[in-house]
Amino acid sequence: MWETMAWTNGLQGLITILILFDHSSLAFHPWESDLDCLGRPTSLMWQSPLIQTLLSSRFLLYLYFTLSGYILSVRHFSSIHLNHQSKSQSIQEILKTFIHRNLYLIIIVSISTYLDFCCWLLGVFNSIDLGEMGTNWSRDVTFQYERIFYKKVSLETVQNFVYVWFDHGTLSNYKTPHWTLFSEFYGLISICIFTIITISMKTWKRQFLGYMIVIVMYSKSLIGPASFLIGTLISDLHTYQIFSRTTTIENNKLKGIYLNIASLYLTLLTCFLISFPHSQSSSNPILQKIYVSIKHWFEENPSDFQDFFNSLGSSMMILSILISKDSRKFLSHSTLCFFGDLSLSLYFIHIPILIGIGTMVYKSGLQLSIPIQLLWLIVHPIWFSCAFWLSWMITLMTYEFLNFLDQFDLTSWWKSLLNFKNSWHVQVNEDQLIFNQFETIHVLVHNGYSEKQYSRVD
Repeated sequence: MWETMAWTNGLQGLITILILFDHSSLAFHPWESDLDCLGRPTSLMWQSPLIQTLLSSRFLLYLYFTLSGYILSVRHFSSIHLNHQSKSQSIQEILKTFIHRNLYLIIIVSISTYLDFCCWLLGVFNSIDLGEMGTNWSRDVTFQYERIFYKKVSLETVQNFVYVWFDHGTLSNYKTPHWTLFSEFYGLISICIFTIITISMKTWKRQFLGYMIVIVMYSKSLIGPASFLIGTLISDLHTYQIFSRTTTIENNKLKGIYLNIASLYLTLLTCFLISFPHSQSSSNPILQKIYVSIKHWFEENPSDFQDFFNSLGSSMMILSILISKDSRKFLSHSTLCFFGDLSLSLYFIHIPILIGIGTMVYKSGLQLSIPIQLLWLIVHPIWFSCAFWLSWMITLMTYEFLNFLDQFDLTSWWKSLLNFKNSWHVQVNEDQLIFNQFETIHVLVHNGYSEKQYSRVD
């Protein structure tokens, strides 16, 4: 049981590190030049769902949320199994236990939320246009006002987590990746509510109410309900399998687990039903309305189905890995726990590895005095601020180095390597540009102009 828990923590940490590398690569990727006015890829290669999934961190995020749901649910069922004869706790005791077990996580998320809120305020007061994000934004730091730096940094900090729809006046429905303050805030609140409710309420009806609250909190994104609840579903099945081998479970406990699984399926179904747009024709039968709604939803939001299948595929992969017993022998228990704690800190604040080291020391059983703990709380925000700005100064220097190399006549494949682009994709854009030029010449000739006068000169 606990070996599986440690292995899952380690996998979560490795996925988090991959997410960080993916976010770092996106900081150098000129993604705006690859999108049209509606935010769609301009190249045939980039329109492939597989390429989009592999090049983005969406699939990794589904894995992360699925593992989070699995870990929280395993902790919940293990605590119920170990303390099934204990009396029900009061709300004060539940809150005290939750804060005691997740104190470092609450501190990390609070600091991260505060800094993201500051970046968000900078963006609001400076009227940031999220569509204006060029590839050479570091040059603005040298030649323009200092506030441009904060504007660009706030954009780079919050990108590529959740797709949010913005209206830029003439360009409606511009789809821009944006790592918002609200996505972290909703995620934190919903996970806290889910954990508190599942610990305090033992019946499946009240747990179903907790799942519905999670859906309300995550109603703007399918990452939360699909991946998180599928992770809890995997935990229910896996935990029941372990408990059925080692102990004797009462009939009420079996009934509660089965009803819990049924409520999860019903919750997932409700999650997708509330996302359907209303059918315009009210005279159709019920089945016709559902069919029309699904058809309209698929036409207007095709990424929702892709999100669901990505989530389902990632959860099935995790389940197959958990079934394999040989896969748990690669890393030790302590290393996996360290990766799990490190993943929480890296995921929420990206930079301070010191938090992961501190949690590893705490897990090892080393006792720290109260003054050292207070000093840790004081030094950590300062360390995070320095590491945060230092990382972006390194980003600026790297950008300037890439711009410096751009001045030389390098080969096409080396330029594509520096810009994280595929040379075939660049060639497609060049062919499209040539095609547009000849199309313009054809229109001019059709209107009576001389073809010789407007012919393209190589």
